[in-house]
Amino acid sequence: MMKKVPSTDVTTTREVAGRNEHVEFIRHTSDGSWECEGDTDLTEDNAVTVSMAQLIDADVSLREVASVPAGWAATRFDDLPWTLLPPDGFRPESVPPSGWLVRTDSGAGENHYACGEHEIAGAVCPNCDKPMLRMLLLDTSDERLGLSRLDVPFVHLLFCWTCELAQSRLVYRLLPSGGVELLRYGTGGVESDFPYENYPPFFQGADVCLQPVPVSEARTIAALSDGSLSMTKLPAKQRHLSRPRDQVGGNPLFLQGSPAVVCPECSEPMSFLACCADETPDGRGYTGNDFVQVVFMLCERDRVVSCFQECD
Repeated sequence: MMKKVPSTDVTTTREVAGRNEHVEFIRHTSDGSWECEGDTDLTEDNAVTVSMAQLIDADVSLREVASVPAGWAATRFDDLPWTLLPPDGFRPESVPPSGWLVRTDSGAGENHYACGEHEIAGAVCPNCDKPMLRMLLLDTSDERLGLSRLDVPFVHLLFCWTCELAQSRLVYRLLPSGGVELLRYGTGGVESDFPYENYPPFFQGADVCLQPVPVSEARTIAALSDGSLSMTKLPAKQRHLSRPRDQVGGNPLFLQGSPAVVCPECSEPMSFLACCADETPDGRGYTGNDFVQVVFMLCERDRVVSCFQECD
């Protein structure tokens, strides 16, 4: 279902209003007003008021950012994807609040699972026409995760590396039936031997368990994230913390800074759910690059997952 266009006024430049420039910056101010501009700066002399509907009629991509919360902004360069700019000091909530490392363990007695062939309803890549990669399956009955209120049996962490989907945001809804509904994704760009030759349709599956992130490691990662500790200053026994890891909840090491993502359904900030590094049970890796991760964000209200890849 297409989200209704916001009915509101926007202060913009004569150049944008006249469709001579496309919007490259948009701000929802803390007092609730909206401003946007293109290459030309917004000034008192060239300011005009138009409706958000008029702007979207000229550029449908504005739908993605036309409902960001007050205090947020968004920017882009040419036709590149929008980058959301949250208020200073923003940090997303985490579900669960504490961090759990994902470890392969066939005798764990937990119902979490990594990779493997699957038949998840709706989880077919619209570009490659094959089942999407299941990176992780989380059993919502695990009380440690606080996911039972989603009213779904499992949370599926899905992705596809062999098409344009990997270069944009993938958004899907978790369904009570156990399947998923794709909401947004990049189209085209199918590659048969990418990220490497003989790329498999799926990776060997394995039971996994969740182990608490040690307090000392959490402190080190927090210091790396806020810049108070340089990766070059890590002691030898902690150098592995400079690379992404499979983690559920908490505050992992983000390769490109703390994520700021808004739910496309309710326009509220999404919570961090998990990140998957370049780790597969068979050891091949998803890309062959240790400094790649896929970040998964969650809107509990709408059971929506948004994911995207980052690399360093």
